[in-house]
Amino acid sequence: MTIRRSSYSSRRRRVSKKIRKAVLPHQTRVFQRFFQFYIQMKTYHFATRIYNRHYNIDGFLKQYSELYDRFVEACMGKHGTPVFRPFQLSIGAIDDRSVFRHVEEFRAFLRNIRSAEYKHDSDLLNILDEMDAEVDKLLYLLRLE
Repeated sequence: MTIRRSSYSSRRRRVSKKIRKAVLPHQTRVFQRFFQFYIQMKTYHFATRIYNRHYNIDGFLKQYSELYDRFVEACMGKHGTPVFRPFQLSIGAIDDRSVFRHVEEFRAFLRNIRSAEYKHDSDLLNILDEMDAEVDKLLYLLRLE
């Protein structure tokens, strides 16, 4: 005696299991700082009257945007999706003299989180290293006349 099942009933139902991961407490702060830097540099990109800086910041922002996206998605895949609550950004005006200070402060921020928060996440460290290299390159290009 053979019992036949329809193809639908023989399939196991896939039950969506939401795995809750412990979201790192600093994760949202890091994401917000990355976004703030992007907005600051985009604002300066439009404000500068020096063509070399306008051009080089545009190229930097394209690379940075891709790296920022990769970092956030990899971080969320590894550590969970944080709760994004409304937040306010303080975007200070950047001029041709203060741009170096802003970029160097962001580079220091990158190096700090690499050695503190993400020192055991080699995949995230690789992306942060690429960001750091792009920031170093930008500092060099901004100094060219």
